[in-house]
Amino acid sequence: AFWDSLRVDTLDLRERTTYQVIDSIGEAEKLDAKVKWLGALGNGRLPLGPVDLLLDKLIWYDGYQGFRLGAGLATNDKVSRYFRVGGYGAYGFNDAAWKYGGFLELTPWPARDLAVKGYYENDVAESGGVAFPGLSRSLGPESYRWFYVDRMDRIERWGAELAFRTGGSLKWWLGAERALRINDIGYRYAEPVEEGVVRYRNDFLTGGLTGGVRFAFRERLARLPDREVSLGTRWPVLYVQGMVARQGFLDGELDLWRVNVMLEKTFHIRLVGDLSVRAVGGAAQDDAPYPFLFNLRGTNASGLPLATANAFETMDPNAFLADRYAALHVRHSFGTLLVKGKRFRPRPGLAFNAGIGGLARPELHDGFTFSAFDRGYYEAGVLVDDLLKLGFTGLGVGAFHRFGPYATGDLDQDLAVKLALSLSF
Repeated sequence: AFWDSLRVDTLDLRERTTYQVIDSIGEAEKLDAKVKWLGALGNGRLPLGPVDLLLDKLIWYDGYQGFRLGAGLATNDKVSRYFRVGGYGAYGFNDAAWKYGGFLELTPWPARDLAVKGYYENDVAESGGVAFPGLSRSLGPESYRWFYVDRMDRIERWGAELAFRTGGSLKWWLGAERALRINDIGYRYAEPVEEGVVRYRNDFLTGGLTGGVRFAFRERLARLPDREVSLGTRWPVLYVQGMVARQGFLDGELDLWRVNVMLEKTFHIRLVGDLSVRAVGGAAQDDAPYPFLFNLRGTNASGLPLATANAFETMDPNAFLADRYAALHVRHSFGTLLVKGKRFRPRPGLAFNAGIGGLARPELHDGFTFSAFDRGYYEAGVLVDDLLKLGFTGLGVGAFHRFGPYATGDLDQDLAVKLALSLSF
């Protein structure tokens, strides 16, 4: 009856038969259930009856925790479309510590991008790291950076967050959070108490407000029964994330603020390939402790050298610390060009990374070694991906050279040769 009011003409016998056949095939093959199952799997969840297995909680690796094994579960729409309850537990074999957490998420209009979430976590977080809402960790060249992240804080936090969309281009995240960070790997913050008196501490209790926004101009959206899915946009995507903490709010002990901005776009150029550009920057209160400043993304470490997207290939991890910075990451892939063998599918490419920053109060930080970042850091390189293609995995090679003020003139120190590992599913 609903569709009858919208049709300009009635269906003939052939059209009615077509609809009946399509419906019969869908029911026989259980297409609706399969599409729903694949959608959940693509969202990082494996449906198991009334609960989903959270795939990102199963296994992880970083330089601080080593291998991390765990499990996470959350209710799905078989319990209710209007709320989800979930939790996880994990163990890191290098730091020999358990992590756990849980959440309650309310979705009053399931097909709309609107959610209210309360959460608790007892986990770890990167010291001086940057994370934007709406971006999840996924396997790929950018995630390889975590192999070299070995400075983390133990963190216990709880809070609440409201996520909603205004129009088709803006997605917002607004919240409040109480967090206790403890660094137990040697860092001490030299907190001035009075003239000539300094107190060293490694624990930081904050209470504050958090906010984030994602702006994707003319973004296309697909509305599914349980959520809205982005189909992308032809325009650059802008992310902004910030926090402000005040002493006394949620028992917080520090006054500080922090803002991060990122703009990214991949240009698909016919017959030339794909050009990916990311500009990122941030600023923080200049006398804030190390966890609330910026640890630049260096990935040139001993062990297995992996070419990493949107990071500095020739920079040592933890080499620089900044309270304000800007960085540009550019990578161009020429595609497979004319060679498309079964195992040999070389994809040549170019890379360029640059960054600059500053640290106003280096005397406040003790226990960690780092340098200033105020002279401009530059590097460029060439890559050849998929020299050897094995199923979902491609093996290649990349070479990167540092130049400019931080170059040493020693080729052994300024040049980094790395394995280029690609994954395609």
